[in-house]
Amino acid sequence: MSQERKFPPPDLALTGARAATTIMEVAAAQAASEALWHAEPELSARVLPRLSLALCLISLLLSFCLLRSLGGFYALCAGLALAVPMGGALALRLLALKAGLALRENFAPSLAEEDLPSYTLLVPLFHEAAIVPRLMEALERLSYPRERLQILLLLEEEDQETRIALHSLALGAHVTLVIAPKGEPQTKPRALNIGLGLARGDLTTIYDAEDNPDPQQLRQVAAFFARAPQNLACVQCPLHIDNADDSWIAAIFALEYAALFDLLDPGLADLGLPVPLGGTSNHFRTTVLRQLCGWDAWNVTEDADMGVRLARSGFAVGTLACPTDEEAPAVRDAWISQRKRWMKGWLQTLIVLLRHPGRLIGELGLVRALSIVILLLGGVLGPLVGIWLMGLFIFDALLGSLLQPVTALDTAASLLWCLIAAAGALVAVIPLWLGARKRGLQHLLIWLPLLPAYYTLLSYAALLGIVDYIRRPHYWDKTDHGLAVHSLRGKQGSVDLTDPAA
Repeated sequence: MSQERKFPPPDLALTGARAATTIMEVAAAQAASEALWHAEPELSARVLPRLSLALCLISLLLSFCLLRSLGGFYALCAGLALAVPMGGALALRLLALKAGLALRENFAPSLAEEDLPSYTLLVPLFHEAAIVPRLMEALERLSYPRERLQILLLLEEEDQETRIALHSLALGAHVTLVIAPKGEPQTKPRALNIGLGLARGDLTTIYDAEDNPDPQQLRQVAAFFARAPQNLACVQCPLHIDNADDSWIAAIFALEYAALFDLLDPGLADLGLPVPLGGTSNHFRTTVLRQLCGWDAWNVTEDADMGVRLARSGFAVGTLACPTDEEAPAVRDAWISQRKRWMKGWLQTLIVLLRHPGRLIGELGLVRALSIVILLLGGVLGPLVGIWLMGLFIFDALLGSLLQPVTALDTAASLLWCLIAAAGALVAVIPLWLGARKRGLQHLLIWLPLLPAYYTLLSYAALLGIVDYIRRPHYWDKTDHGLAVHSLRGKQGSVDLTDPAA
């Protein structure tokens, strides 16, 4: 039967031997929110500038619009101000793509059973009652000795429905239900930190409720770590979208993930540059996680933040071609909600990075520091201003002086803006096209003509993300799971959870 660890609220009075254990667990639960803040407050997103940042962004946007509208020398200055970071982003992506294309898929030789390390799986769940049977089937398909496997299902105290759904299943002795007490912030990284406090594995990984990892993934990663240098702290496995046929949004999402996890992330890792991690299927040395005080409970993209903090502490990230199938939001509102949280979290991470630029450069070096700043800055500001720039470019081309410059300065400005537009199109299309070829998703390329609509939604999500950052910086917008209509998982056989040989 499964075990259940219940953390009582901190003000609960207890006595006796059990009280000592429970009080330690409550302290651990509270530390889940505060550990990084107390150890390294400058690396935590708990306290961030809000109104001042909003005023700064508005001032920059208005200044940019004013310069662009004045034409001539002023338009040229505005173009140069945009071209420098955009050129850096384009160069970085092209270098990562080139490195990713040159890599061969790496599969580590298997370890003998007696050499396999112990493994902890952290599985945060919140209102996932409908999907937990499918989740547990996916986890039971993992080929790993059960005596060396610890699965911690991390539930929030208020989520009675998911708890009831799990109790209705026949869970093995290696599965533990961990009930997180009420507390702030109510985020995935806080739940992960509570689980980290109970982790017994040499290695620790994260799976989300909708994940369907390759059955060999744990063995492959364990073998990869066994042959890697000690500074390799994390292995990121690729995420594959398995419901790409649900909608055009899901199809382009699948192309994005193919570009990111099959090319860009492996390329960044191969170049020795910081890698903003994905939210799941990243595998860690447990000792390193504890050394870094776990995840930042106040950052709503704790994955990207962890990738940056690993790099700042001198650790490396590797990639391994052993995938996890994942469900993408297929409808507009769910997709926007998820992207809004991503934008907010990337902005949080960027602000934390730029608190002390000198320290950042000292820890990463100038090139690596610039690379991660460019990645995060492009992830937030690119979508925010991209659609506006596209509209302005089209308007100026049809009704303005873009294609009919008068002075030499107008000509220079027009050429620069045309180059910016071409570079923007390349940044948007080339990674998706190459990712589709790499993963065999060429049939999804028919949706590329809808990229302008997709990026319009992305721009809207970025705007909402900044507004949400100002209003409620640590609020976690949950993505609903289990809604896929077309899923590769439906073609796989089910597993009997009561079968000890499963």
